[in-house]
Amino acid sequence: MCQAHHVEQWARDGGKTSVDNGILLCAFHHRTIHDRDIAIRRHHGRWEFTDRHGTTIDPDRDRPLAARWRRSGPATG
Repeated sequence: MCQAHHVEQWARDGGKTSVDNGILLCAFHHRTIHDRDIAIRRHHGRWEFTDRHGTTIDPDRDRPLAARWRRSGPATG
């Protein structure tokens, strides 16, 4: 099940409830966004996530190893 997240947060920033200001997240990631103070914005037509220090979260670098393995298959050799 997905939950709607206000990109410009409703409670903190007075963000509008609209499709343009929303992103759908699973419950785990929605909670993680709030708990870790992760900012979300659209950048060049893609979603960009930054941590509380302003560092961009790279989905290829920062995804769990298991997710990378599922995408590329096990290493051989």
